[in-house]
Order: sequence, then structure tokens, then C-alpha cells
Amino acid sequence: MVENNQPIVQIPKQFKPQMTIQEEMNINIRTISEITKIMWDSDNEETIFTFQGKIINIDIDNSGCYFVSCEVCRKKVKLRDEFFWCNNCNKKACFPIPRYRIQLKVEGSSGMATFILFDSEVEKLPNISAKDLLNKSLE
Repeated sequence: MVENNQPIVQIPKQFKPQMTIQEEMNINIRTISEITKIMWDSDNEETIFTFQGKIINIDIDNSGCYFVSCEVCRKKVKLRDEFFWCNNCNKKACFPIPRYRIQLKVEGSSGMATFILFDSEVEKLPNISAKDLLNKSLE
């Protein structure tokens, strides 16, 4: 509390100084087993954890490596007749946007897990293009 009895408000994440990927990798280091046991709720849904592991499979057979999304809410849209429809906004998606959705199977020292990477995460991958990811998955 401050002098006027008002609670101190935590600064929202978007207003905090940005960290580099290297800085983020050195905080909250956990094993896959520890990460999968965490109960996710609104208090920790944006918490970043890191671990060391090996990608053993890039699964593009079932879902592909992208989806078409609504330009407003970013949710997946469905083709309806001759246009895309957003069930979330309950309206026609006038300018649908393709977005990455890549499913990875990862092995770490404590087990395996499947992770789904979306646009912002895929864009953080160092020195790898969508074409390279596709070629790796076909090998």
C-alpha cells in the first residue's frame, strides 16, 4: 500500500522492458515433467518457462503448418459457401489471414511433450524459415 491507502498496481507485461530471447531463456528453467504438471490459470497463463530438449518430430500431416484466421479476433475461420466465416465474431471474415500453427514433439531429460507453436513463437525461431521447417519435417 502507498500513503493514500491505494494498492500498488503491477505494471502490465506490455509496458515492461522487452527482454531478448537469450535473457528469457535464462529465467524459469524447468524440465518437461515440471512444466506439464503446472495447473494453468489466468495468473500464470503468460508465464514463460524454458527447458533444454530436442525436437524429434514436426507434425504437419494432421493439421498442416498454418491455419486461416479472422483478421479481428485471430481465431480459425471456416470456409462457408464462397467466403470465410468466423464463428467467434459470428460474421464473415473479409480479410482472412494465414497464420503459423506448428505441432512439435519434443524430448527432454524428463520425458516427451507436444508443443503447438503459433505465429509469434515461430517468428522467434532463430534462422529458420517456414520452408526449412517443412523440409525438416519431410526428412
